Amino acid sequence: MKTYKLDDEFSEFINHKKYTCRLRPASIKTYEYVWEHFRKQMPEVVMVSDLSPEVISQFFGRLERRERLVGKEMVRTGIKTSTVDTYGRRLRSFFEWLVIKGRLKQNPVELKDLPKPVYDDLRALNQQQIEKLIVAAMQNSKNAFIQQRDVAMINVFLFCGLRRGEMLGLKVTDIDFETALLRVDGETSKSKKSRYVPLHRTALQSLDVYMQARKQNKVQCEYLWVSEKQDRPFTEHGLKHWVNRLREWSGVRFHVHQFRHSFACALGKNRVNVVMIQKLLGHYDLRMTQKYLRSMGADDMRDSVQELSLASF
Repeated sequence: MKTYKLDDEFSEFINHKKYTCRLRPASIKTYEYVWEHFRKQMPEVVMVSDLSPEVISQFFGRLERRERLVGKEMVRTGIKTSTVDTYGRRLRSFFEWLVIKGRLKQNPVELKDLPKPVYDDLRALNQQQIEKLIVAAMQNSKNAFIQQRDVAMINVFLFCGLRRGEMLGLKVTDIDFETALLRVDGETSKSKKSRYVPLHRTALQSLDVYMQARKQNKVQCEYLWVSEKQDRPFTEHGLKHWVNRLREWSGVRFHVHQFRHSFACALGKNRVNVVMIQKLLGHYDLRMTQKYLRSMGADDMRDSVQELSLASF
């Protein structure tokens, strides 16, 4: 019976995800990150035939018991339920591919065995945090052009709910000022489908100011967001630098995906139909949209409850 090395199979699996499934680079990195941790914790598991449910249990057990350097001491930090769920689903996807190829008889990861994470953290930014970010950009940006770009970026993130890759992939031609619509190209979207997002007047106004600044500075780049020093597209590295600067200037600890959560929650608080929110976010699954609305609390729904009457039933 032929034996198969796990690392070789994983490389083939990644190529399949890259070139056949056209998975986004960020998703590919997640698979590779999880696999790196699996190989580190389970060095004795080399062949496909070594896989079993017991091996998976041992893997998560070792993650739970591992120690990390915190300050000057080694501390056992454990593993979050959400991390177990993420790791389990990524590994299951790879192992299911092995089953389909006939390399493995049964997937050692069962979805029913994975814990359901409970998210009780607030992902949406509040009004005070958003105002601090905008003020920080206006007061600290290098020059007028960069200030207008930074404010426009914050407003588009906030009022359009775009993913990181969608934001970086925007082109000048994706903005229609006459219809106030923003086109999100399917090539940059996780769903692989293009969609149109109505532009809020605040985002539209800041984009108009930024586009005038681009014209004055003779920017020719086809991509909407350009770097500070050259007429080139804003990069992933540039976006990280942008976030770090805003964190330092404003004192707000945030990441860009929180703008997307804020957009979804703001729509929810304004009683927008959840199916409409799903379409605006570009989600395939309504359950994912519901996760984005977890920052909404009882106070956000108070007015809706107070408007009930006997005629409502």
